[in-house]
Amino acid sequence: MPAKRWPLSRFLHVIGNLISEFDVWPVVFGGHEDKVIGDWLLDRWGSGYNAAGNLGIRASLAAMKQCELFIGNDTGTMHMAAAVGLRCIAIFSSRERPGLWYPLGEGHRVFRSAIECEGCGLVECIELGNECLKRISVDEVLSACREMLAERTTRERDYQTTGRQDDKATGAQDSKTKARGQPSVVQ
Repeated sequence: MPAKRWPLSRFLHVIGNLISEFDVWPVVFGGHEDKVIGDWLLDRWGSGYNAAGNLGIRASLAAMKQCELFIGNDTGTMHMAAAVGLRCIAIFSSRERPGLWYPLGEGHRVFRSAIECEGCGLVECIELGNECLKRISVDEVLSACREMLAERTTRERDYQTTGRQDDKATGAQDSKTKARGQPSVVQ
């Protein structure tokens, strides 16, 4: 839905920075309609996997369990990520009332801006050009991602030092499967 899409160039910038800084391997999830966008993003990032249109719901849920975080719009994919315990950086338009469709669970960061036309319910925002989404900056989303991934770096360092990893966010212990090269960011 066009009224719920943060500008694609901003996702390109945020995840491009995370690839450089944290060596993440992005995975693009979604339906067949998202495949072209996923190919476009991966071509520019130079790494990752386009699962959009390639994985069904169950396979997507299984793959999401291997990821560190979800970065994306208010979509069914965001709810799938939250359902498997993946922490979400969720970007919301102001077309609905605040909190109505936020991801369930703890540890998520929701970005949403207050605007005079809040609750418009529009499918496409022609008059203001998705101003509510444009007010959400790359810097604030990137900062939240950095915080979550820095926690991962701390957990990895603790594991290397003690041989034991205790991830309070997911309840997992001694997780040796989160090695470099595994998916870390979902978009």
